[in-house]
Amino acid sequence: MALIVSLGIALRQELFGENHRLHEPAAQSAGVPFSSSAERVVSEAPIRSTKSPSAAINMRKSKSPMSPGSNVNHVSTTPLQVTITDVDKSVVGSAFPISASVLSACRNHGCDEVREKLTEMANEPRDNVWATQMEIEIQNNITSQGRDRYTIRDIECRSSICGIETASLEGQYLGPSYNDPLRTNLTGGELIPIWGYETDASGARITVSVIVLMRR
Repeated sequence: MALIVSLGIALRQELFGENHRLHEPAAQSAGVPFSSSAERVVSEAPIRSTKSPSAAINMRKSKSPMSPGSNVNHVSTTPLQVTITDVDKSVVGSAFPISASVLSACRNHGCDEVREKLTEMANEPRDNVWATQMEIEIQNNITSQGRDRYTIRDIECRSSICGIETASLEGQYLGPSYNDPLRTNLTGGELIPIWGYETDASGARITVSVIVLMRR
């Protein structure tokens, strides 16, 4: 009986030992270090996406076209209506400001014609296109006579009349010269500029001039 048991144990060891030796060379011949079956199962398991199926569905939904009833990203086909007002009536009644030195001098030599024309100007609305262009051209005309020669105190145009006030150590500003291109748009007519005098901190005399130019 003891002999039979010993033979059975020896046979079992021989069988399991042979099976182990058969698998080990096969793995080594493939160039893969031998490891246990548990290790192979872990290493050969497919890598799964970390995104859940619901996340993928949500991503696809976010890229889908907008539903017919949605207002998001809706582009209106109605033309945009823009109203541009070329005439400003809010300035009607606002007088052109005249320096006190000029008003004081008017009491001595009179300036009724210029003041009447400025009153007419105060009752005009502003033609924004024409007035803006004339103000730019008048400013350019003044600076063209010497950048530091005149100080512009005010330039304002309305619909057909412009008022200009300047100050200078060199005398009156008389407006554009006879052959100046500005004369094609504006004229001083028969109006004579009005003026007064002030003094600066050094005691030098400053001539303050007011002229009126009219639309041709």
